[in-house]
Amino acid sequence: MTQLGGQRVAVRGFVNAGSCGVRDYSITLADRIDADGNEVSVALRQKTTGLFSMLRSSHELMGPVDQDVLIFQYASFGGSFRGVPLTSIFLPIVSRARGVGTITVAHEMWPGYGRRPKTWVLSAMHRLAMKVVAAGSHRVVVTTDRRAAELCAAGVSARKVRVIPVFSNWPRIDWTRPSAGHPTSVCVAGWGHPRIPYELIAKGLAGVVDEVILLGGAGASTPQGRSWAAALESNGVSYTFTGRLSATEASRTLAESTVALIPGSDGPAASKGTLAAALQNGVPVVAFSGLETWPDLAAAGAVCLVPENASALGAAITNLSSHSGEETLRLSLAGKAFYESRMSVDAAAEALQRLIGEVSLHQESAGFQRPRRKR
Repeated sequence: MTQLGGQRVAVRGFVNAGSCGVRDYSITLADRIDADGNEVSVALRQKTTGLFSMLRSSHELMGPVDQDVLIFQYASFGGSFRGVPLTSIFLPIVSRARGVGTITVAHEMWPGYGRRPKTWVLSAMHRLAMKVVAAGSHRVVVTTDRRAAELCAAGVSARKVRVIPVFSNWPRIDWTRPSAGHPTSVCVAGWGHPRIPYELIAKGLAGVVDEVILLGGAGASTPQGRSWAAALESNGVSYTFTGRLSATEASRTLAESTVALIPGSDGPAASKGTLAAALQNGVPVVAFSGLETWPDLAAAGAVCLVPENASALGAAITNLSSHSGEETLRLSLAGKAFYESRMSVDAAAEALQRLIGEVSLHQESAGFQRPRRKR
């Protein structure tokens, strides 16, 4: 771990009510950096529906920051009002103007353009907002190489952009994988993804698995839930919606499954927290090879990649369902090793601390010497 220490770091941002990955990410990483000898303060404001309350929260976040570095947790809709980015874009600009080194962590940059005029306009506004946020930041962190390329294509300087993969906010579960003959369960992590070949997956799993576990989410009441249920039922596949679970319950459900399936057509990306959770727990992961497939993950052989084909999916699950088979054990060990080296909290904290050091040195070389408080 890179030991910088002695840095005063402010973590700011907007978060959603209830379960919120941005909140969990921010607090977990802040605790880790604080434990490494830095002085970290965290202020996260809950997104509200009222314009004046949002403006008041923004004003509070932009209050005096007696820190060396600001880490701004940015999600495109986090600081918006009815989808319009009105408030949070000013935080990095104000902080930088005050001489505070600013690092923006872009969890969600902008929505797709879509087909409706309103969606297109909102997407264009969020793309402009992201450029404003980047202009006010010394460094911008994104979670995938593809997002970094998109940001640079939008006009943001490549020297500002860094990639730090998402880590798991769920606890690691120690679980002894059962021997052959145990019922085969496939845990679908991220089943609410918008680009999922439901029918293809159901056909691939038919006659291969004993149960499909649809992890987390609101369940069958959602449009995606109904699509899953219809496809699985039509192919005679038994399934269960777990509904919303605590972090520990979700991690245990995932750890006790035979295989974890990342169902999106775009492939396993470095931005997927459920992928990180599966690798952390040593669960063999099967995913489609798509445009978002993380090249380093594929090169490490840490997941089983298959073409978007029902027969290939079924064959991969069958091969891994022996539990104690050679390929199952290899994937489990490779996944754990990859997670520790590239996706763990320690790996993310080390990368972020390097950025804190870069920004601090940049501020010092530019003549910004913020007064130190006596501790």
